Amino acid sequence: MSLVTLDPQKEFSFEVTNPSSAKTTFKITSNCEDNLAFKIKTTAPKYYVVKPNTGIIKSGKKVEVSINLQPIPSSVKDHKFMLQVARTSLVPEGLAADDLNQFWKNVKSLDSSAREDHKLKVVLISSNVVSSAVVEESKTIESFNKEELGDDPNSTEIQVETIIEEIKEVDDDLKSEYVGKISQMEQKYSDLQKEIEGKEKELKELKEKESQDDNKAFGRRSAASEFRRRANAVKKPENPFHMMHLLIAIFAGLGLGILIPNLL
Repeated sequence: MSLVTLDPQKEFSFEVTNPSSAKTTFKITSNCEDNLAFKIKTTAPKYYVVKPNTGIIKSGKKVEVSINLQPIPSSVKDHKFMLQVARTSLVPEGLAADDLNQFWKNVKSLDSSAREDHKLKVVLISSNVVSSAVVEESKTIESFNKEELGDDPNSTEIQVETIIEEIKEVDDDLKSEYVGKISQMEQKYSDLQKEIEGKEKELKELKEKESQDDNKAFGRRSAASEFRRRANAVKKPENPFHMMHLLIAIFAGLGLGILIPNLL
């Protein structure tokens, strides 16, 4: 069962040849036990004054929405409305606009069974007799407001609020999209930064290892040089053959010294 009953259910009809009839009433009746938040949007907000365009419907109650058509060019067509309804714990008493705005920002987080969208099209009815003369493009929105809306100072404000809400929704969607992309880029940057830090650490460890190896090699070369220096400092022994010849000469000299006196 639908959360609401609508009257009309599928379309709004406006007789554009008669400014006093260029208005309609939209009735929304709650069919659920919870309070319902509702919001009405249109594809052509500058041509319609919707009052109220958002609010709360108590359980089993209904709300009547007044929709006034502004003068529009005869070439304009295919306007559409969308009614959004969702279960809520909000109550109409003391309700602040910020509360509703915050609720609709988070409405997509609700279960699909707790919210509904209803689309209605617009039917513009005109007579065959000089209809363009009645709905002339030169007739300004300001003059229409004065003639049709009388002393209602909130009509223009409601229209402006509707346009602002539409802009905010588009802005929020764009922000969500770009925030997601920025988050992805930040994650990629963080991963890349960690990879760079890892490579720098590996390079530092490699340089330290090379430095240690160089120090060990230098130590070995220094030890070898010291060993050669000490070895060279030790006096080499005389040539053994040279010593032998010297001894032979000495003994020979001694022998001659003994023989010569005896011969004399």
